[in-house]
Amino acid sequence: MDCMEQMESKGEHKAKYKGSPGLLSRRRHIVKKLKLNMQSLANDTLTWTARVICLVGCFTFWYNIDVIQESTNALWEILRYHWFYKLAYFETFFVVLYYTLFLGYPYVIEYFNLFNKYKLNIKDHTPIPRPLELILEVVVYVAPLATLDTFMVKKYAGVTDEDLVEVRKHWIQTERILPVDPPNVMWSVVHLIVAFIIYDFMFFVLHYALHKNRWLYDNIHSCHHNHSTGGINSRVTNKLNVVERVAIVLIANFALKVIGSHPLTRTLFIPLYVSFLVESHMGYDLPWSYNKIMPHGMMGGATAHYEHHIKGTKNFQPVFTYLDKYMLGN
Repeated sequence: MDCMEQMESKGEHKAKYKGSPGLLSRRRHIVKKLKLNMQSLANDTLTWTARVICLVGCFTFWYNIDVIQESTNALWEILRYHWFYKLAYFETFFVVLYYTLFLGYPYVIEYFNLFNKYKLNIKDHTPIPRPLELILEVVVYVAPLATLDTFMVKKYAGVTDEDLVEVRKHWIQTERILPVDPPNVMWSVVHLIVAFIIYDFMFFVLHYALHKNRWLYDNIHSCHHNHSTGGINSRVTNKLNVVERVAIVLIANFALKVIGSHPLTRTLFIPLYVSFLVESHMGYDLPWSYNKIMPHGMMGGATAHYEHHIKGTKNFQPVFTYLDKYMLGN
């Protein structure tokens, strides 16, 4: 009889348990919340680790500024005589080279399924281009910029008009006239920051106009928002109309030239510039990305630019966020 009562009691308990979907739902919600909290804690740890590394790097840089300046002086003595660095096409080639190498970063992450939990859309993927397609992309990118390099006389900070007298006699430019003196390292850091602020502002104006003017969007910018192959991924970075690409490069050049940046500072600008653009398009909200390292949402990053590609009505700045926030209220 006791066994029968125990069985009946268990049956009633199971029935009562099965009849309480609210209890199950609450338990699932608690477990889900705990998992999210653990994930958030792990992300915060990675972000703060990246911030500490950056702070240590900045302090080390400042503490060893004299050694770094001496090394820069020695490096400049080598570069200013090197045939490849003196080429009129150096900056164009360097952009292509660095972009090609840096694309390996998102490809490796995706190929080995690393950090899928940070992927903004699990269906998006980075397509592997065919060789002919890749060659065509390089030619289309290089041709207009190499044409400018061929016919434009480039005057850098530290180069006088007298140095350019002989160069201006020729229509075709094959070499750059470089300054004798190396850059001041601290001024290079200042120039990089200011150049990015100027570039970001001018790009915002151009980008906003390309979206708000229907003709400009349809004929120039719409190809960049075509996500038919792979969705939003790092290769979308270079999916640009020739006119827009040239305009963006000229904006970057103007930002560097107007503040009198040294050629070596311009060289440092290129990998930072390309890295920001590729990270913004790669479709991963990584906890160590530049926008996470900088506090208070000062920089946009992959999530902000992903929203821009999806909606097309917000987040027009490529690097910072202040114009989107305070002018457009995004």
